[in-house]
Amino acid sequence: MDFISVETLGWLAFFFLLIGYYLNSQIDKNCFYYWALGNILYAIYGFSVNAVPIIATSILILGMNIYGYINWNKIKKIS
Repeated sequence: MDFISVETLGWLAFFFLLIGYYLNSQIDKNCFYYWALGNILYAIYGFSVNAVPIIATSILILGMNIYGYINWNKIKKIS
């Protein structure tokens, strides 16, 4: 992967994560989809630049996104 496409991938991940944070602040369940895609792209970016901490963080946060999505659905069913 050349530098331009790696850089673009990093920024694309950033924008998906940013949209996820915005949607979460609006209490919109779609935030989890944007967060998941952003974290997957950011993990791929981490592989591209050979940055293990970025990969580990992205995978950990992706797991937290899945956990949050599951709990969000449980809370919505209770109310």
